[in-house]
Amino acid sequence: MSAPYKIVAVSAKDFGPLEAASVEGIGHLLYVIGPNGVGKSAFLTALESLLGLPFPETAVRDGQRDGVVTGEIHGSDGETYRVRARGRMGKKNDGTPSFSRQYTITRLVNGIELDVKRPAEFMRTLRGDRPIRDLGELLDSLRTPDGQRKFITQALESAGVDVAALDAAKARAYDSRRDANADVKRVEATLASLPVPPPDTPLTEVSLSELTELVALAEAENAARQRKIDGQAVNIQTYTTAAMRLEAVGIPEAERRVERLRNELVQAEADLEEHIAEHQTNEEAAETARTAKALAEAEEVIDAEEFRKQLAGAEAVNAEVRLRAKRAEFEREAEVARRRAEAVNAEIVQAAAARTKALADASIGVAGLEFTEDGEATYKGDPLMRMSDGQKAAILAQFLLAGDPPFPLILWRRASLLDPAHLADFCRVVREKGAQAVLELVQETEGGLMLVAADDGTLPTSK
Repeated sequence: MSAPYKIVAVSAKDFGPLEAASVEGIGHLLYVIGPNGVGKSAFLTALESLLGLPFPETAVRDGQRDGVVTGEIHGSDGETYRVRARGRMGKKNDGTPSFSRQYTITRLVNGIELDVKRPAEFMRTLRGDRPIRDLGELLDSLRTPDGQRKFITQALESAGVDVAALDAAKARAYDSRRDANADVKRVEATLASLPVPPPDTPLTEVSLSELTELVALAEAENAARQRKIDGQAVNIQTYTTAAMRLEAVGIPEAERRVERLRNELVQAEADLEEHIAEHQTNEEAAETARTAKALAEAEEVIDAEEFRKQLAGAEAVNAEVRLRAKRAEFEREAEVARRRAEAVNAEIVQAAAARTKALADASIGVAGLEFTEDGEATYKGDPLMRMSDGQKAAILAQFLLAGDPPFPLILWRRASLLDPAHLADFCRVVREKGAQAVLELVQETEGGLMLVAADDGTLPTSK
């Protein structure tokens, strides 16, 4: 598809430093030539005003009331349009300066001019969504990494690639990997802080209730035994005391006291009668007490302390069992975190592959212009950033004109950097796409500003 419009004639009067400047018969290329200060940039701004951009308040020539830009445009619909943009300086009622704009378009029908209603809106429709593009600004932007990223984004979006979605997917994947790695480090740090139980640690805890019950039972049995021993000692002491009194009070009194004790000490009666019959002495009674005590102590004692040791050992084992279970829990959590990190790494690889495929499949419209995964533009394998302005200009012109429709008008300020070889390539692309380019060249001229319409790509001279 050809460009939506073509400028064939332009005239500027009292616009900036320009008293009057005009050119007709514009084809694909228009050179704006002259030294600094003659109005080259002003003429380019006049072109922009012609195409519906706001007429600058400062564009009216000093000392003049009106600044005017007129031109003739051929639309892709086959119609011819005459466009007029005017800026007017005036004064308000209070004497302060005022400024007004007027923008009109007429259509030539059989030599008759017919006004176009809502001209500004009409011009925006005529221009479409691909307005003027300043190649010089684009070249300047490519001098920085940020500018190159913006260019790449624009290029990919023009080819139908959703760069924002690709970038968002990549960002999400990297955020997920960061979180997953943080989880792995956290769990592994916790594991490192936990002691390692012996390898023979059982899987389940030892029951403490049975050992506790055995300790309580042993203590109860031993207490009962001690009470029995204490009771026997009391009885023996009673027997001994009674025997000692026998000698002092005589047998009849002893028999009466023994009778009173018999009801309470049935078991001791036989021993007492034996002592009476044998007329035991005090020494013999003491020996009897010592023998009874020895016999009592000879009974088996339950070792409760051994049960206590077993209970303490069981508690230590159970602590190791719990430690082993806790480590196992964190080891499982660590394994889950590692698997998640591996899955996220796979997602990153997939996102990178999708991005690479999208970049490879993107139809930029310029053979040899590609984009790396690192976000670098290359042309036939060489980094675009390292190329000369002339080389980049030819490549970028192809890019700007690769759309359907192409950019109708490319402005290139400071086009003097373009060498003849790359100028020829540039002009060829412009002609093939049916577009137009306006190039600003800084060089000395005899008559001030020169406006030269040419299509052969030959650099004009000032003579």
